[in-house]
Amino acid sequence: MNKVKIIGLTGQSGAGKTTVSSYLHSKGFFTVDADKISREVLNTSECKEQIAKFFGKEVFLQDGNIDRKKLREKAFLSAENVKILNEITHPEILKRIRLLLKKYESSKGITVLDVPLLFETGLNGLCDVVIAVLASKNLRARRIINRDKIDLNAVKMRIDTQKEDIFYKNRADFIISNDSSKEDLFAKVDEVLEKFY
Repeated sequence: MNKVKIIGLTGQSGAGKTTVSSYLHSKGFFTVDADKISREVLNTSECKEQIAKFFGKEVFLQDGNIDRKKLREKAFLSAENVKILNEITHPEILKRIRLLLKKYESSKGITVLDVPLLFETGLNGLCDVVIAVLASKNLRARRIINRDKIDLNAVKMRIDTQKEDIFYKNRADFIISNDSSKEDLFAKVDEVLEKFY
């Protein structure tokens, strides 16, 4: 009988966590996507007010919504800025994540909790198993540039604010290295799943 109800999924930006999450979703797992929830939270009036106060009006689009690219650029200028942004958004994000987990808990399926800051927020405590997706810095940088269309300096600043591999290796139950093809990545995910599913 399978006892795993919640799989925590985490890793650095550009490592391929979202690709793994999509793959698990395609296999029928429920997914709670912290990034998606974060985008929703950013557009709440309370959050906008706090962001305007700390990061200025220049991070807003003409329609009044937040320009996420500009906000990211400002946030990743320093660890202090990242901390401020997290303090503004995390309470509401965590509240929404917990509500979604409650919604799924009565089901017989497995829920994937896809959270970049899984350990930092303490949400790993809700997980039966934690998988961390890692990749080399150079590869992550290339993927971020392709995905977010930002320059190398901005990418370096983002990568510099993130935890090193050892942080995840000391905390996760399983480490998946994503330095090769998608097929190789999916084979590694299946290998991990076989251990508990």
